[in-house]
Amino acid sequence: MAAAPRFIAKAVRDAPAEGGPGWSPPEVAAHLADTEVVTGWRLRQILAEDEPTLQPYDQEKWAAALRYGERNTDLALEAFAAARQANLELLRLLSDRDWERGYLHLEYGRQTLRVKIQHLSDHDLAHLRQICGG
Repeated sequence: MAAAPRFIAKAVRDAPAEGGPGWSPPEVAAHLADTEVVTGWRLRQILAEDEPTLQPYDQEKWAAALRYGERNTDLALEAFAAARQANLELLRLLSDRDWERGYLHLEYGRQTLRVKIQHLSDHDLAHLRQICGG
């Protein structure tokens, strides 16, 4: 997870700006920056509250309303990397018990922080494959 921002930045910079089907590489960069902010908020909720309820959000509506196609790609990549570093700092401090803290997600049901972070790692890889055309 620590290396993901570096790999994704290289892939975005090496990819054609228009990309393939779905979001363009610059739009993916904006999405990842916003997703990492959401992840940071959710991580903090899970650690500070007992069994918080996490609200889903519509990523397509966010892409349109937050103008992913118009965002500064370099800034998005920097924001993603900085937010990821801050989130990893917290994750490195967790005890085994912290990793098992639970939450309720209104779409996915009850899960643990461990599952949330595994999902985030899978999310990184899925978007890296998307950017690389795979």
